[in-house]
Parts: sequence; C-alpha cells; structure tokens
Amino acid sequence: MSLTQLIRILWARRLQFFWICVSVLMLALLATAILPKKYAAESAIVVDISNTDPLATNTGGGGALAQLQPTYLATQMDVISSHNVALKVVDKENLTEYPFFKHRFMTATDGKGSIRDWIADNLLDHLKVRTSHNGNVIYIQYSSTSPEFASKIAEDFAQRYIQATVELKVDPARRQSGWFDQQIKDLRNNLENAQAKLSTYQKSHGVIGTDDARIDAENTRLEELSKQLVTAQSAMYETSAREQQMSQAASLNHADELSDVMKSPLLQNLKTELARAEANFADVSQRFDRNHPQYLSAAAELASLQKKVATEINNARETVAREAVIARHQATDLQRSVDAQRARILSLKQTQDEYSVLKREADNARTAYENAMQRGSETHLESKLDQANVAILNHATTPVLPASPRLFLNLILALLFGPLLAMGICLASEMSDRRVHSADDLLSNGLSPVLMEVPPRSTNLSLNPKRLRAKRSVVARLHEKPAT
Repeated sequence: MSLTQLIRILWARRLQFFWICVSVLMLALLATAILPKKYAAESAIVVDISNTDPLATNTGGGGALAQLQPTYLATQMDVISSHNVALKVVDKENLTEYPFFKHRFMTATDGKGSIRDWIADNLLDHLKVRTSHNGNVIYIQYSSTSPEFASKIAEDFAQRYIQATVELKVDPARRQSGWFDQQIKDLRNNLENAQAKLSTYQKSHGVIGTDDARIDAENTRLEELSKQLVTAQSAMYETSAREQQMSQAASLNHADELSDVMKSPLLQNLKTELARAEANFADVSQRFDRNHPQYLSAAAELASLQKKVATEINNARETVAREAVIARHQATDLQRSVDAQRARILSLKQTQDEYSVLKREADNARTAYENAMQRGSETHLESKLDQANVAILNHATTPVLPASPRLFLNLILALLFGPLLAMGICLASEMSDRRVHSADDLLSNGLSPVLMEVPPRSTNLSLNPKRLRAKRSVVARLHEKPAT
C-alpha cells in the first residue's frame, strides 16, 4: 500500500478517524478525573562508603571502594525495602490501629494472618527505592492518596533504615562483646597461672632472670679448671714416671745414679765424704789390723757415711713418692672440680631452659590477654555505637501536586496514541470492507477496465495529463481485447 492510497483511505474514513481520536482524548480526560489522586513524597539519603567502621583507621583503598560501590548501594537498597524496616515503620506509626488498614485487612484476608506483616507488605508495594547515577545518594519514594501520609511514611522509612543500619552493626558487636568478656576472664586466669608457675620456679631455683653473663662466667671458670687439670695431669704423669724410675733403680742398687738423687747438694757432699772415707779406710786397712783403733775409727766413719747416703737416697725416693701422690691428688681434685663445674653448667642451662619455657608461656598468655583486651574494648565501643555511615540529605516534604494521574501527560499520550489507534482501526475496517477510492485502485488491482472517471464537484473538469494518458492506454487495450 502506497502513501497516497493510505491518505485516501484515511480521508475517506475521516469521520471515523476523528471520532476515534476524540474518544481517546475523552477517555484520557475521564480517567484523569475518575482515578484517585496519588501523591509521592521522596526522602534522600547519602551513604558514606569510604569508611564504614568509625573505629578503623582509613588506610586508603579508594579503588577497591569504588569497585564495591554498586554492590554496597544495592545491598543498602535491599535493606531499605526489607520487611524488617517496614515492620519498624508500622510499629513507629502504630499503623495496626488505623481503621483504614483494619478494614482493608479484614476485606483482603478475612482476618487470617498477622495484620502487622500485611501492612508492612502493603507499604512495600507502594515504596520505590533508587540510586543516583554514579553517586552515593539513595532516594526513597512512597506513594499514597494522602500527601501527609506519603511524606510521613517516606520520612519514617529513612529514619528506620538508619536505625536498622545501626542495629545491624551493634547487635553482632554486642554478641561479640559478651563472648570476649568470657574469653578475657579465661585468658586472665591463664595469665595468672602462668605467672604463678614462673614465680614459684624462680623462688625454688633461685633464678632471677635469663642470666647469660652468669653462664659465660661459669664457662670461663670451666676453661680455667680444664687448663689446671691438664697441667696437674702432666705433673702427675711426670712424678709417676720419676717414682717408677726410682723404684727400678733402687731394685738394681743404682738409685744414686738417678737425676733426682744427683741433684741433691747434701747427697753429693755425702758421696764425696763417702769416697774420701772409703779411700781412708782402704789405706788404714792396709796398714793396721782390724782391732787397731784407727782401723775401727775409719770403719765406723765409713759405715756412718754409707748410712747417711742410704738415708738421703731413701729421703729422695720418699720425696719423689710424695710428689707423685700430691700430683695424683691434685689431678683427681681438679678432675672432680671440672666434672662438678660441667654438671653445674648443665644444671644452670637446664634451669635457664625451663625458666625460658615458663617465661615464654607467661609472655604468650600476657600477649593473648592484651590482644583480647584490645579487641574486647573495640567490640565494646562498637556495641555502644549509635551512629551509622548514612545521613538524611533531604527530608520528605508534603507534596502539593499529585504524582498521578497527570492531566498534561495523559493529554499528550492521548494525542500521540489516539491517532495511531484511529489509523489502525481505519486500516482494519478497510481490510474487512474493501472499497475503490480512485482509478489507481482499479489499475493496480486489475479488477475492471476504467472507461471514464467523474471528477468531484469541487474539482476542475480538466483532467490530469498523466491520468488522461493512463486512461487512453486503457481504452486502447479495451479495443484490442474485449472485456469479459
């Protein structure tokens, strides 16, 4: 269908088109007049997501907060339109006592169920929540036939949302605060027990603290005793060897040839005197008889010197033996001192290790107690917190003009959709009852040959040249082929 044919169809049915448009316009006016007026009140809330915890330190992270902003705002919108917030509004305004809601509840449910929950759901049906574009502002809009009631409910939803936000933070903090109180008591008992064990151990073992200097001093003393032991053992081995040599030389009657014997000045003098006495005795024995006084005097002197030499050799042997015994005693005593010092150091280290374990347990108990105290203080402050990270930007005011129905908008819609509806109805009528409006309809459809066209009264009798040529061609075809 061409545009010309469409215009001719609409022009032929112009009265129908006109009345349809007028009917749509009248229906719009009638609907505007009949439908009850609804007023929409709106409250605006700004949400600060930069730091949702007032006790926490702001350490940056603006990029992450920007990414979480849509999700956070969507969560807050769900909280606003939640049944919990609606119940708070019902309780705040005591809507269960309103006769209007009582009547509607009885009509809708026959008194079954909870009127409080039913009113809350009814409020949510007339509530709209939206956010600003790329902003942190949430708009709460409530529609009602009463402008005062609309503004009151919109404002109540904003206030109760703030209250619910505070409760969502405070209630978990209160439960955590009670749990931390019990944990702090247990940790305090653990700290007291650990500290008591440490104090008892210090008193029983005489430990003042982790004394590394004392252990170093004991190690130094052990080194000194070890050096003295080595020296004493060397002396013991030396004196033992001298004693053994002395015993062997004595058994072979060569004790006077030993170095210890030869080192004695007295023994050397006695040996010199003995040699002189032996020479004198030899000379006297050649000249005198055994019973001669000189012989007896020389023999007595020789025997006396021999006895003195033997006595001095025995004294030298006893001296070496005593030195060996003393050396062995010194080595044994030093060995015992070294063993005792080593045992003392080991005991001291063991005591220090046990003390370190007890002190570490006490330190860990103190650290756990202090951390619990700090966290418990934070949760206690959070449980007392009565502020949220949201604030009312714009309070709901009583609307003056109704939000619906809107006369100007309804007229615009009627003027826009009325002609479209009229056009559709005209075309549908044309399809159901097809009519010929011009010669072009006959020529395009090939229904019948056109012999002539009677012009309208108001038009000129002269024919259009193009239409005349078309008609002539049709007449020519009629001469060539008879019409059936």
